[in-house]
Amino acid sequence: MLFAYLENALKDLRLFFFVWILLNLYRIIFMYVMQDYIADANSGDIVRTLTAGAALSLKTAGFATLFSFAFVTLPKTIATRFKKGLPKIFEGLREKIAAFWLFVFTLLFLARFPYYKVFGATYDWQVFMGLNDDIGSVINMMFTEYGFLWRVPLAALLVYGLYKALLNFLNFDRFDLKLLNKAKDLKLKKDVAYFFAALALSVAFGIFARFGGAFSYSAGINWENAQTLTDKFLNECMLDDGQALYRAYSMEMRMSIAENLEVYPASINEFAGGKNIKTAEDLQPYLERKAAGERIEKPEHIFLIVGETFAAWPLFEEYESLGVGNYIKELSKEDKAFFYESALSYGEYTAMTLNGFITGLMDCKIRINYQPQSYKKPYVTAVAPQMKKLNYDTAFWYGGTLEWDQIGNLAKAQGFDKAYGYPEFNAKKQNTWGTTDRELFNAVFNSLDNNPSFHLIMTTSNHPPFNMNLAAEGIDAAAIRENLDNFSNITNPDDLTVELSYYSYMDREIYNFIKKTVEKYPKSLFVVTGDHSVRMLPGSKYTDREYVAVPILFYGYGVNKNLLNKDALPMHANIFPTLAELIAPKDFSYYSIMPSVFQTNEFAVMNEYYMDKNEVRKLYKAKSNGEAAYESFRVKTLSWWLMEK
Repeated sequence: MLFAYLENALKDLRLFFFVWILLNLYRIIFMYVMQDYIADANSGDIVRTLTAGAALSLKTAGFATLFSFAFVTLPKTIATRFKKGLPKIFEGLREKIAAFWLFVFTLLFLARFPYYKVFGATYDWQVFMGLNDDIGSVINMMFTEYGFLWRVPLAALLVYGLYKALLNFLNFDRFDLKLLNKAKDLKLKKDVAYFFAALALSVAFGIFARFGGAFSYSAGINWENAQTLTDKFLNECMLDDGQALYRAYSMEMRMSIAENLEVYPASINEFAGGKNIKTAEDLQPYLERKAAGERIEKPEHIFLIVGETFAAWPLFEEYESLGVGNYIKELSKEDKAFFYESALSYGEYTAMTLNGFITGLMDCKIRINYQPQSYKKPYVTAVAPQMKKLNYDTAFWYGGTLEWDQIGNLAKAQGFDKAYGYPEFNAKKQNTWGTTDRELFNAVFNSLDNNPSFHLIMTTSNHPPFNMNLAAEGIDAAAIRENLDNFSNITNPDDLTVELSYYSYMDREIYNFIKKTVEKYPKSLFVVTGDHSVRMLPGSKYTDREYVAVPILFYGYGVNKNLLNKDALPMHANIFPTLAELIAPKDFSYYSIMPSVFQTNEFAVMNEYYMDKNEVRKLYKAKSNGEAAYESFRVKTLSWWLMEK
């Protein structure tokens, strides 16, 4: 019994170290190839990344080895004890398990490069967002944009070589022979006693690996407490792909059961400024606001345009020579415009932002579009029902399909009269995500008549796969590429040229739609913003403001340079209350988590970020700025309460 156990357990041990070494090797290769993404680090930080990463990879290697231990070593040991033969399925099972994990870790390693370039992270919650996306579109993008077609064969080729090396390593038993010889022909009592002793050592080693080089959770390391460096890239490099996926899974589970979401239900009365709040209905009176009275004549049509990845940073003064974003800049200089250069969005990804604009709720790491409550009746803060109270017909427009992330169902359930994806307005499909921005805006324009209307519009062209003929569209990508050479912080100029070219196309189409609409319907008001900045960044080294800020432009009927509050720190959540304060009659009741921009605020907040009058920074929970963290917790808790209570 002892002999069989040791013979197999020692192979598991070699499998463990082979996987552990491979994970560390992949980490080093990734850090070397992507070193341009290191923004703020020294040699000590590099050492910290490698040592913490090595400890974390003990967990991943241990998890992979556990399958061999449980399904090969233990069954073979038990079968030997009772002198029974095992089914043929056990023949070579350890090697099959090893081959599976080698392929998984190698494929994840190869896919990590494009994933990090797009999302600025080793695998995170966005993985689960993708599972709720249009799977066909996700797969198409994996092949057309991220090289899945060549990464899988390359992974298979690498795995073949690694597998051959692993077989030799597993069978390298020169150091086992003396120990195994001593384990032969033992008397039953010794055999059983030594077996349990060996099993206890194996369990101890498993615990040591489970806690990342320690024997307890408090003394060990995990994905939550490891990332203590100031450099985001190195923090991400600490996580091997297994740990990164575990992080994504943990975040998904927390979201699904509403734990550890930085919401504090016990403080609901304090956050709302109320008392005896036990249900969502109890909270509603404390979210009610009374309009001060019309500040402008009521527009005939109102358009809230959300540009895909309409980031603020290309509009900053320091990037003026890029020659990008010229159309929104031109609009912002007109007398009938009010422009906020930097604002915080509802979230870091499109779904979070659209969910916020539809429901009026802040992102609190719960997917609103998959909450049963979202389909029972509109939330009291939902925008469409409140615009209908102001006598506007309401329509939701998306350049993709309404099936994406259930966005069409959510819009309808939250009170929009009509919802359109490109199939509904019979547009030509440009790529896997939908139609062009021109087709989208043509459809919106053609739907207009003299009935007052409110339109929430989400564009799609500025999103991979980038397959339009921009040269035929008159977009000068060569000039953008040349201009990028003037910036030392640009690390991927060729990729960024493509992204900025599509940004320019989107910018122009929004401008053309606005001008065309104003000509025929002069009493139109436009609000233009972006869903997020993440994905299109100036380089591997960027500021927090560049990472998260989006612009907000108010333009059109009734707007002037002095209309809004220049001292406000704008958020997406301020847009609807601001519209209400602009056009609603005195004492009109409306509901929102946040006030309008007419009320000066000290902080704008979004997920892990806050903006004050000087800069955008990460909250780091309550450690960075207690007042900003309090505001973040407050708005998340109010939103969570409406969803959950």
